[in-house]
Order: sequence, then C-alpha cells, then structure tokens
Amino acid sequence: MLCLALGLGVLGAIGFARMHRRHHGWHGGGCHGGGCHGGHGHHHGGWRHRRARRWMLGRMFERIDASPAQERALVAELDQLEQRLRTARGNLTALRPTLAEALHADTLDATAAAGLEAGVDAAIADARAALFDSLRAIHGLLDPKQRATLAAMLGGAARGAGPYRV
Repeated sequence: MLCLALGLGVLGAIGFARMHRRHHGWHGGGCHGGGCHGGHGHHHGGWRHRRARRWMLGRMFERIDASPAQERALVAELDQLEQRLRTARGNLTALRPTLAEALHADTLDATAAAGLEAGVDAAIADARAALFDSLRAIHGLLDPKQRATLAAMLGGAARGAGPYRV
C-alpha cells in the first residue's frame, strides 16, 4: 500500500509540474524561435526557469553552508533525478495509445489491462528507484548538521512542530 501511495505521489508531482510549466509557458511544443507568448521565448528550460532554480538552490546551499564541491555534486544529483523522472514520465506517456485502445473496446481485454498494469508498475518502480537513489546520494553528501538544517527547511520533524506552526 505504501508503494502505491508513493507511486501516486510521484506521478501527481510530475503531473503538477507539467501543468505548472504549461500554465506558465515553459513547454517545448510550439515555442521554437521564441514564438510563443509574444516572442519572449518562454519554454522548458527557459531563462526564468533556470534563474528560479538557481535562486532556490543558492538559498538552500547558503542555509546549509554547502561547500562548492557539495554544491556541484548536489546539482549533478538533482539533474540526474530530473532526467530519470522525465524518462519514467515518458514511459507512462508511451502507454496512452494502449490505454485508448483498451477504453475504446466494447469489453476490457484482460491481456491489455495486464499490459497496462505492468507498464504503470514499471514506470512507478523506475521513479521510486530514482527518488531513493538520489535520496541516498544526497544523504551521503551532507554532514549531520546540514541534514538537520535541510530537514527543518523541508518542514520535517527535526524542527519539532511539523509543517504547520502553532
């Protein structure tokens, strides 16, 4: 049950990020040559996205007092996590034609349903493995004081009050 909840959470986060990018114009489709949103060139990986990411990471690195070597390693790990999650999302997207065929049929074919289930399970397993591989790597890169600071920033129990302050 925990694996299902974790998988749905990861898929929800991926979906939310995708919706956010589309809402703000940070997508790749139709924006070639700076043609979308009045020619401002907003697309996935655009200057605003990169600047916001650098700002957030810079603030985090400053608060945890990360060394330059740690910063480089953490950025590389987060880039690798992003790529692996993008691949898992692509594997889910590849299932859309199969899902459409299964829904179009008069009755749900057990073989098609089993194939869809296996594809979704594989994508969730890939996303889960990516998440926990990165978590292990990040945990190993930080010292105990840095981990405690990061946990407090994330609203963890290390702060003592949880995500909601009284």
